[in-house]
Amino acid sequence: MQGGTARATSKFVEFLWIAPLAAAVLGCALAVDMIGAGDRVSTFGVLRQGIGYWMQPLVMLIEIVTLVALVVALAARSASPLRHAGSLLRGQFGGSAQIVAARLAPLLLIPILFAAVGVFKTLLGQSIRFRWDDRFGDMDRYLLFGLQAWEFTHAIFGPAATIFLDRIYTFWVFLLPLAVLGFALFAPRIDRARFFVAFGVTWILLGIVGAFLVPPPAPALLPTSVRSTPPDSAV
Repeated sequence: MQGGTARATSKFVEFLWIAPLAAAVLGCALAVDMIGAGDRVSTFGVLRQGIGYWMQPLVMLIEIVTLVALVVALAARSASPLRHAGSLLRGQFGGSAQIVAARLAPLLLIPILFAAVGVFKTLLGQSIRFRWDDRFGDMDRYLLFGLQAWEFTHAIFGPAATIFLDRIYTFWVFLLPLAVLGFALFAPRIDRARFFVAFGVTWILLGIVGAFLVPPPAPALLPTSVRSTPPDSAV
């Protein structure tokens, strides 16, 4: 009896993390859609507009993996390199239904989560006063000897520092879908489950719950009348 229970649990072990993650992500998306219904803002509408953000790295990754498989097949001097490459790809990405589901579920759920967080922050800016930004600005000033962060970097590196930091952020935005793709397709089962459970919980708690409880925008997004905000010419 215990052996049968263990086999049944093992058969569905991947769904023990996929199901809660899916419920949390879809629940957040539906809740945000209900909040944004009056403003005609939809999580899934934003998702449709930004689908290219996810498709481009996915296509690039498929091309790289296929090319590597072909190179390995050619290096092995196989009589049929294409068949050999196909066999390598099936061995890497095939498996039981739950393994396939564990690889595909994050690729479907994480874009929905990002869209929900983005829509929620847009709605938040229209309905909640950003009451924490001045306090965070005061903390910056305390840590940086009376200067704001932008004043500190400008004094040491000049205005080019802002451009450099912006490029780093842009590069991080590019790496983010690659990390999701990499863990979904290549990570061991336990590491994949840990990564996406932690990833989903972090984005929901910080991106939605945290943004609601402590809503600070970037200082440059605030009116210049707020004391922690640098003038546009300085940024």
